[in-house]
Amino acid sequence: MIPEAKYLLNFNILPHIGTSEDSRERKAYFLGYIVHRLLNASLGKTDQDDRDHYGKKRLDMSGQMMM
Repeated sequence: MIPEAKYLLNFNILPHIGTSEDSRERKAYFLGYIVHRLLNASLGKTDQDDRDHYGKKRLDMSGQMMM
């Protein structure tokens, strides 16, 4: 049971942070950061953030992309 839980923590939860056993502490800090932002937004202390909003997209000009 414990090896399966460690495998799930390493490879299925926040895999973009890392998949080694050393990355579990970073995953815990990041998860805490996410919960902190969620609670602040739900309590009205900070504004909600919509990262996928079209107004926040950055557009690159064709000349810059061709360089």
